[in-house]
Amino acid sequence: MRINKFLIGTLFALGLFQPRTVFAIGAVSGVTANSISHDTLGVTWTIDTASTNGYVLEVSTDAGFVPIFQSSATTNIGVTTLTASGLMPNTTYFIKVGAIDGGATTYTAAVPPERVTLGPLVFGSQFLLTTSDTIKVGWPALPGGSATGYSLDVSTSLTFTGAIFSSATFGVFNSTLIVGGLQPQTTYYARVASYNWSGMPNWFGVPSSTMTKTIPTPTGFSGTATGPNNIQWGWTLVPGATGYTLYNATNSAIVVTNQVSNIFTENGLPVNSSHTRVVTAWQSGAQSVWSSSVTRFTLANQPAVGGAPVSNVGTSSFTVTWSTSNNPGYTPYEVSVAPVNTFAVSVTTPIPFSAQFTGNTTALINLSPDTTYYYRVRARNGDSIASNFGPTSSTTTLSGPVVTGQGSASLAP
Repeated sequence: MRINKFLIGTLFALGLFQPRTVFAIGAVSGVTANSISHDTLGVTWTIDTASTNGYVLEVSTDAGFVPIFQSSATTNIGVTTLTASGLMPNTTYFIKVGAIDGGATTYTAAVPPERVTLGPLVFGSQFLLTTSDTIKVGWPALPGGSATGYSLDVSTSLTFTGAIFSSATFGVFNSTLIVGGLQPQTTYYARVASYNWSGMPNWFGVPSSTMTKTIPTPTGFSGTATGPNNIQWGWTLVPGATGYTLYNATNSAIVVTNQVSNIFTENGLPVNSSHTRVVTAWQSGAQSVWSSSVTRFTLANQPAVGGAPVSNVGTSSFTVTWSTSNNPGYTPYEVSVAPVNTFAVSVTTPIPFSAQFTGNTTALINLSPDTTYYYRVRARNGDSIASNFGPTSSTTTLSGPVVTGQGSASLAP
């Protein structure tokens, strides 16, 4: 077709011809899925400067959009967001937005072109177990394929700000999780998420809070004297405890702290001295209450008799003296005497422990003349635990008149 330029120019000059701007079919750009749930995709876009009669959002599990799974449309040309609902959880959907102009639609793919819906919300979760430093939560398992696993978050904040303690599991049928490392006697909130196959969580809160328990107090606390200067303390291990502190119960002074083992030997104590102790457990920076107290004495030292002088030797008595070996003045002693050094027969105990004799010299009387006597001494601590006998010594009484019957030793009045 030939255009008569002269005719167009004449019409323009007469004001009978007005030029008109012709727009291409409307289009959009910047299509993005920025709101994703387990069953919806919220999509936004930017309006290009073009004419349009509205917009349409289409999603499909097929990259060729055959079939279209869901769509949403609007005739409001100022709208820049639409939502596709009724989608399947944990499913990949391809996304595009079209600008409608009459009977034609120009489509723009999302960037990225596909997104995965979240896993389903986890309903029915509840606290199953709470200890001093752990929380266990359980819930009904989701259907197979709807998620790839779960995560449990625990926090002291209802909004889950600050420190969050987490645990995760893979497999949709594993429906319990435990979080550890918590503070005793502290209120915690929990939430559970399902994961989609791209690793995105979908959180839902446990409908209540829980408080962790106090740290258990060590039980079975006991003490055993292992020497004149040593006591071994022991107690039952507390599950989850990270350490223990042993205290002097009389003045609250720390004997040892950061003790990992449940056995501790206290050294450098005075001979035959009394010591009262308690123990506490530590967990996550918190401490239990004191255990029941236990009082124990260190052992008494073995008395030394060998080489000590024997005095006042007569026909029926003599005096013996022994070293206290640094035992305190309240330490009782026992003296035994026999006519043979094995102390196998005819043993007498002129000074028994029941006499509470705390001296270190005594006269042995009612002995037979011209007889060799062996004697030995031992001490006893405040817990009635006797020391070993000291070395055996001996002496012979002087000759004298013949006495009918066997002599015996006794404490002089």
